[in-house]
Amino acid sequence: MPRRRKFRENIMILVTGGAGYIGAHITLQLLESGRDVVVLDNLCNSSRDALGRVERLGG
Repeated sequence: MPRRRKFRENIMILVTGGAGYIGAHITLQLLESGRDVVVLDNLCNSSRDALGRVERLGG
């Protein structure tokens, strides 16, 4: 049976492209699961507004 690896409690996750459609959804899921998230995005094909919505929804 494969061993399951646990996440470390103090790990921070970097989401590149986190202001885009997919990145914002992934960021929201990570925040809702209690993870600490840092978003890196050059806003070339994304919107700063998406991060505001994620922040409001994710707490």
